[in-house]
Amino acid sequence: MSIALGENPANPHAAVNRLTIGELEKDVSGGSDVVLTDTEAQYHRLIFSGTLTANISVIVPAENKSWWIENATGGAFALTVKKSGGTGVAVTQGKRVRLGYSTYSGDVVAWTAELTA
Repeated sequence: MSIALGENPANPHAAVNRLTIGELEKDVSGGSDVVLTDTEAQYHRLIFSGTLTANISVIVPAENKSWWIENATGGAFALTVKKSGGTGVAVTQGKRVRLGYSTYSGDVVAWTAELTA
């Protein structure tokens, strides 16, 4: 994952803020897996919302990165954050957790216990 600091030469700190304190809310309604773009995965905090109609996976790039993940979805289904082909970590609805991609395990792992969102 490259850090696109040059995307806004007049305001380069905007990209740094996104990496360190920025948050992205993404509607993942439905029952299909969601693949995050490199730009989406650069955010420090990812909030997933919408109503799930099936279990889904949110697939993140296999790059050294960590995130605060919040599952703000509805519906009686699971949301799992993983790399493509990985097992990943299921995040309970209404909870948040610190996750990171581990080069040692080759997958997304939990860095904290789940917290109330």
